[in-house]
Amino acid sequence: MARPRRQVRSARERWNREGRYTRVLNRLTACMNRSLCELHFAGFQSFGEGLDEFCTLVSEAAPIVEDEVNALFPESPDRITQVVLQNFKGWLKDAEPV
Repeated sequence: MARPRRQVRSARERWNREGRYTRVLNRLTACMNRSLCELHFAGFQSFGEGLDEFCTLVSEAAPIVEDEVNALFPESPDRITQVVLQNFKGWLKDAEPV
């Protein structure tokens, strides 16, 4: 079987990146929303400001990076704890670029 044309491969890669972006965005937003009261979540401006860039970086990186993010930000009904936030901060500083 022949390889797909470059145009098809590009579209497939773009579709995969967009899917990873959406999954990370939804996961982070839902997790933070569950972990904070409405007032604090609405006032958490730095979260919203850096979210687009962070999700873009994760979506363009290797799939293992998305797995690491998923491990740090739990699914419902779990919430973010101070320990998780400290681990995330350490992961951001110490992680190897992918």
